[in-house]
Amino acid sequence: MRGKQSFINITCNFFSIFISMGLSFFITPFLVKTIGAESYGFVPLTQQIVNYMSIATISVTAISGRFFTIAKKKADTAMAQEYFSSTLSASLLGSLLLSTILLPISAYINKILNIPNYLVSDVRISFLLFCAIFLISFITSTFNIGAFSSNKLYITSTITIVNTVVKAIATVSLLLLFTPRIWYISLGALVASFIAGIITVISFVKLEPAIHTFKLSITKLKEIFSSGIWASLSEIGVILFLQIDLIVANWNLGTKITGEYAVVLAIPAILRTFSNAIISVFVPSVISLYALGKYKEMVDYLNNAVLYTGLVLSLPIGIICGLGGVVLRLWIGEYYAGYGLLLAVLSIHLSINLSVQVIMSAQTAYNKLRVPAFVTLIMGIINFSLAYVLSKYTDLGVMGIALSGALVLTVKNTVFTPLYVARITGQERKTYFRGIIKPLISTCFVFAIAFLTQYIFYIKNFYQLFFVCFVVGSIYLIFVLVFMLNKTEKNRIYVKVGELFGKG
Repeated sequence: MRGKQSFINITCNFFSIFISMGLSFFITPFLVKTIGAESYGFVPLTQQIVNYMSIATISVTAISGRFFTIAKKKADTAMAQEYFSSTLSASLLGSLLLSTILLPISAYINKILNIPNYLVSDVRISFLLFCAIFLISFITSTFNIGAFSSNKLYITSTITIVNTVVKAIATVSLLLLFTPRIWYISLGALVASFIAGIITVISFVKLEPAIHTFKLSITKLKEIFSSGIWASLSEIGVILFLQIDLIVANWNLGTKITGEYAVVLAIPAILRTFSNAIISVFVPSVISLYALGKYKEMVDYLNNAVLYTGLVLSLPIGIICGLGGVVLRLWIGEYYAGYGLLLAVLSIHLSINLSVQVIMSAQTAYNKLRVPAFVTLIMGIINFSLAYVLSKYTDLGVMGIALSGALVLTVKNTVFTPLYVARITGQERKTYFRGIIKPLISTCFVFAIAFLTQYIFYIKNFYQLFFVCFVVGSIYLIFVLVFMLNKTEKNRIYVKVGELFGKG
C-alpha cells in the first residue's frame, strides 16, 4: 500500500512541477519582454526580502508536522489536537507581529535597495503584496500538516497546481488588459494564494475530522518553539546561502545586471522546485518509520532515496550545464547566450546539494537540529561574505556570487551533512556517501555528452533541443543501468515498478 501511495504522491508532484515548469517556460520571457529585465529583477528581489521573515515563521512550521505525525501514529487524538491548536495560535499571533515589521520596511524599501526613481512606487506596492502572500501562506501552512501526516501529498500537489494556474492566468490578464506594472505580478500571485489557502483549509477539515475543537496547550507550544528555534537559526544560514545573491548583486553591480541575473536564476529555481517535488515524497515516510521504531528500515530508505533522487536529478542538471547557453538563447534571446557558463556554475553543484536534502529529514525525525543550525549559520555567513567580496572587489561580478554559493554549500553538504546524519542514526561514517558520489558522476557524464552535441550541430529551435535531450536521456538511462546501479538496486526498482503497476 505504501508503494502505491508513494507512486500517487510522486505522480501528482511531477504533474505539479511540470505544469509549473511549463507555465514558467512561457511566462518568464513574456514578463521580461513586457516589463523589461531591469524591472523584472525587482520581482524576485522583493520576494526574497519578504522571505527573510521565514526566520520567524520556521520555528513554528518546520517542526509542527513532526509532532503532529508522531501523535497520530500513536493514535493520540488529544495530543494531535493540542499540537495543531498550538501551531495555529502561534501562526496567527506571529502574523500580527510580523506585520509591524514588514510595513515599516515597505516605507523605506528605497533605502534598502538601489531602485530607479520611476520604479519606487511599483516596487513598494509589489513588496506589500508579497507581504500579504507570505502571511497567508504562514497561516495556511498549519493546515498542510493533515496531508503531511497522512502521507497524502497528492493533495498539496493538486493545490499547488491550482495556485500555479490561477497565478499565471491572473498575471497575464492584468499585464495584457492594463498598462504593464511590476506589482501586477504580485497581485496575480496574491489572488492565487488566497484561493489556494481556502482550499487548503477545506482539505484539512475533510482529512482530520477528529480535530474539530480548539485545544491550546502552552506546554506543547513551548515544545514546538524549543525545537523550532534551531530550525529558525538554520533558516538564517539557508537565507545566507540561497537568498542573498540578488540583494548582493543589487548593492554591488547595479539594477541592470541584477535584472539579467534574476532571469538566469529562474532556471536553477525550477531545478530546486523539481527536486522538492521528489524529496517531499520521502520526508513523511522517514518520520513515520522513525515514529514506528523501524530505524534500520529508515536508514535503508534514506540511502536509497538519496541515490535515486540524485540519479533522477542528474539528467536535467547535466543537460542545463552542458546546453545552458543554447537554452537561454532559445528561451529568452540571443543576448542571454553569453550567460551559459554562469548558468552551469549555478547548476552543476545542485546534483549533490539537492539530493543530499533527503537525508536532512533524519535530523527532523530525531529532533537533532541544534548542531546543523549552527553549522548552517556559520557557513551561510561565510557565503555572504565571500559573495560580497568577490562581486565588489574583483572583476568576477555575478560569477563571484555564483562561485561562492556553489563552493560553500557543496563543502557543507559533502562533509558535514553525511557525517552528522550517520552519527545521529548510529551508522558508519561512510554510510551516506554512496548516494552522493554516484549522482555527481552521472551529472558529469550527462554534462559531457550534452556539451559536445552543440559542437556536432547547431541547435536552431526547441524541436531540435528536445530531440537532443531525448538522445542524451536515452544514453544516460543505459549508463545508469549498466554502471550506476548494482544488481540489488536494479531488482529493487523492478520490484517497486511491479508493485505499482501490478497488484500492489
